[in-house]
Amino acid sequence: MTNRYYFKLAKENIKKNRKMYIPYLLICVLMMSMMYVIRSLSANPDFSKLQRGAEALPTLMRYGSYVTAVFAVVIMFYSNSFILKRRNKEFGLLNILGMEKRHIAKLMLLETIYVAVVTFVAGCVTGLVLERVVHVIFTKMLGDDAVNIGYHISVKSMIDAVIMIAVTLFATYLFTIRKLHFSNPIELLSGSKKGEKEPKTKLFMTIVGFLFIFAGYGLSFFVTDLSKNISMMFTAVIFVILGTYCLFFAGIIAMLKLLKKKKSYYYKTKHFTSLSGMIYRMKRNSVGLASTAILSTMVLITVCSTMALMAGVEGQLPKHDAIINVNYDYDGKETTKIEAKIAEKVKTKKVDKNVEARLMLKGKKTMNLVPFEKQDYTDGATHLYDTKSGIDGGVKSDDRFDVRINPWYMVNTRFSDNEDEDVLFKKEADEIRESYRTEKGEVIVETSSDVFDGMKELELLGKTFKIREVKKNTNVNSEFLKLFFSSSDEVTELVKAFNEQSPIKAEEFYQLDIDYDEPMEKADEAMKTIGDISQSKNLGDMIYMDIMKLRSVEKADAMMAYGSFFFLGLFLGTLFIFETILIIYYKQLTEGYEDADRFQIMQSVGMSEAEVRSSIRSQILMVFFLPLVTAIVHTAFAFPMVGRLLAYMGLDSTKIYLKCTLAGFVGYTLIYTVIYLLTAKMYYSIVKKKG
Repeated sequence: MTNRYYFKLAKENIKKNRKMYIPYLLICVLMMSMMYVIRSLSANPDFSKLQRGAEALPTLMRYGSYVTAVFAVVIMFYSNSFILKRRNKEFGLLNILGMEKRHIAKLMLLETIYVAVVTFVAGCVTGLVLERVVHVIFTKMLGDDAVNIGYHISVKSMIDAVIMIAVTLFATYLFTIRKLHFSNPIELLSGSKKGEKEPKTKLFMTIVGFLFIFAGYGLSFFVTDLSKNISMMFTAVIFVILGTYCLFFAGIIAMLKLLKKKKSYYYKTKHFTSLSGMIYRMKRNSVGLASTAILSTMVLITVCSTMALMAGVEGQLPKHDAIINVNYDYDGKETTKIEAKIAEKVKTKKVDKNVEARLMLKGKKTMNLVPFEKQDYTDGATHLYDTKSGIDGGVKSDDRFDVRINPWYMVNTRFSDNEDEDVLFKKEADEIRESYRTEKGEVIVETSSDVFDGMKELELLGKTFKIREVKKNTNVNSEFLKLFFSSSDEVTELVKAFNEQSPIKAEEFYQLDIDYDEPMEKADEAMKTIGDISQSKNLGDMIYMDIMKLRSVEKADAMMAYGSFFFLGLFLGTLFIFETILIIYYKQLTEGYEDADRFQIMQSVGMSEAEVRSSIRSQILMVFFLPLVTAIVHTAFAFPMVGRLLAYMGLDSTKIYLKCTLAGFVGYTLIYTVIYLLTAKMYYSIVKKKG
């Protein structure tokens, strides 16, 4: 045969099998374009020009490209295996008619070249268009700072994508000719007609599957400190993946066989045929169904977690347009100067001045708390921490308190008395803050010491306060004591009383909460002239201003950090969804051709068309939605571990993650149902046509 004939035959084969080749070509083009986009973004030189968070973005994208490459290889091999399975009869017939295996191999090489050429051309065009669209979405997602990221065409990234697809297509070709080499033409022709043995019950594999699943779920619930046990998260993932494959391969068959032994259930028309069919379906499709379940789990976890990070951004931002902290400002003189500068340069709605203070008190044993005396400090001491140790004649640690006094609304909700609690199930920030609320004359005590147990009142610097609550914080030293009062005014009064009695003044820390009455951009520029926001600023001996917090800057930082995670989550989620769609498509296509023959047999033995359709429909629904149910269960049990990981990344709200997870369940179920309806329509058209 001439080469021209081979080219023509290869082209006709692709055209004849277009139902299988068109999705295969689409997925090859999509994988190449997605690979190019993510590699191009990771190589974008403009990331290095950004001020905040930019160094993490290329790394994230680069790792994302590795994940994309792995899944591209898997999905292309998976698609190719389905095509080969449907073409076995064709290869057997060609072999019997005189075409040698080397000729078939040459034919398959030409078909692979056709696929490669179409993929390279369409992939390059699609990649460039998709990159432009993604660039717009990405810059909008990251916020105002991302406008500095220009649109760049990366030739190297395109070459990388072409090489990845070319190598994968060549590997699938080698896999094809290997199967042809070891095949028998008679078996190829009659393989689909060959009777199947009922699968055996693999009890050991079923037990192992359950053990893996329970181990993975257990790690999710009981490993609470992921900062020290991050490897446990990956171990849990591996356990669940292995357990899923074991249960789909053996466990579900074991369950179906148990139902088959139950005569009252099995010997009913609506159960008899569907249950028998299910056993054989699970034997053939267990790996595909398990893969669908795992991919669906990855979609849910990836999208829900990154969506939660984005949704939680507002909760991590300052409540005010600008915040200035001035430390060790005795009597607040420097803070007053800063207030005057703000009034000159910025139009403000409100400026709240809050004060915290540090006091050194003794008398813990008798609870007669009074300031240290001169002899309790080292010679020449000027600051509270210059105290003598107990062995040098100073106050012993069991009779002293290092006291911090604060207004209740300035409690740090991330490091409150809830530190001992599981980070996933912490109270919301507003709930924590509200639990510290006090009225005038009341105090909330936070300490690890037990000396306050049972106390109703606290005598402090000549004033008596009603103890509203004693909050135990076991993460602090027993000498450390935090007191929360109704307002900064009460704190100021206590500081004044302390300074009158102590040889060394209290250490005062001021916070200015500023809300603008003019456009934020203009006000921010004016605020930057008051102090360098990028570093602390010395204002005098021991007095310094912390890095100024501007809400706009904090938001830009958060968007740069979490926006990139969200983008990558959506990108990979889309990749996983397309892979899931393709697996389902080929599964429905294959089963459509297989069930068409069963459809005829079942009718010929006396079943009505309605009964046959009902039996097949129940099988399809069960097989189709089993991976979805499994994915939802996996995601639900992964909730504690993923939630803790998000908490360490800055998401303090379990409610936000819960809402995003529920939204993910609803959204993915709708997508999955649409996929089912579309592929089921194709399935029934094949069955009806052949029937």
